[in-house]
Amino acid sequence: MKYTVELLKALGDETRLRILQLLSLAELTVSDLEQILNLPQSRISTQIAKLRACLPLSERREGRRSWLSLVADGEVADLLKLLEPSLRDSRAFQLDRQTLASFLRKRREAERDQEQAGRRGVGRLPGRSWESLARGLLRLVPARRVLDVGVGEGEMTLLFASFAEELHAVDRDPEALVKLEQKARRRGVEGIRCREGDAGALPLADRSVDLVVMSQLLHLLDEPERAVVEAARVLAPGGRVLIFDLAAHDEVWAREQLGHHRLGFQPAELVRFGREAGLVDMEAYPVARDPEPPRFVSILATGRKPDEDERSPR
Repeated sequence: MKYTVELLKALGDETRLRILQLLSLAELTVSDLEQILNLPQSRISTQIAKLRACLPLSERREGRRSWLSLVADGEVADLLKLLEPSLRDSRAFQLDRQTLASFLRKRREAERDQEQAGRRGVGRLPGRSWESLARGLLRLVPARRVLDVGVGEGEMTLLFASFAEELHAVDRDPEALVKLEQKARRRGVEGIRCREGDAGALPLADRSVDLVVMSQLLHLLDEPERAVVEAARVLAPGGRVLIFDLAAHDEVWAREQLGHHRLGFQPAELVRFGREAGLVDMEAYPVARDPEPPRFVSILATGRKPDEDERSPR
């Protein structure tokens, strides 16, 4: 009797019923539910916690993602079957089912695109726009010692290797560094100094490089400001920082599916990060839009470390 009362309480809320309907139809993450229901993540997480207390929710982990589904049997299955006619006729529940169908179709298309891109050997990471890279390179002054923080696929690192006399590559993922070294060997690129380390605590000495590049990195960090402070620390006087990142957006699924900690930045935010780190001549602006949906916009931000004879940062 006590369990039945708790079960009825759990089902006595429209949002929880909507969540249950969706989880009975598909395996979804909290981020998926957030998009489909157009509700804040905190509210969905709270409702799921209440459902877990008396319903057989199945959870499957895949990397950083946690997939939820409903495996209803026994008393739960009987009760849901009893509720099914009224849920089926509800306008809100009909819209949820339509939204779910559209969401799953888009997800399958994205997975297919990603698979095709993988076969071509081309990464479909948001903001990896060669147009934005080219525009950024036009703004660079000659830099003898270059540091690339967060190497990703390594393509940009290898590009800088073509003109840098001394090239450092730092990434907290040792596998990314191994892949970079393998690519470099295949292409005959020598002299890249790979180091495992965190953007917030760079394994380089003060004033040891002339250019720091951070491409599509800051939105992956808990403390992006700290990474800019570290970039300023390792820069020699007169050295420059070059930041490529995503403009502010509302694609909340990127948190769960891509591991993004921040949904992009306003240009003014990146300017503030640089100025607070002691850099001068800071500026930031949009430079390119990805050609594929959801068409992320890339921002380029640049700044300079003051020379010894300059006054305090402006």
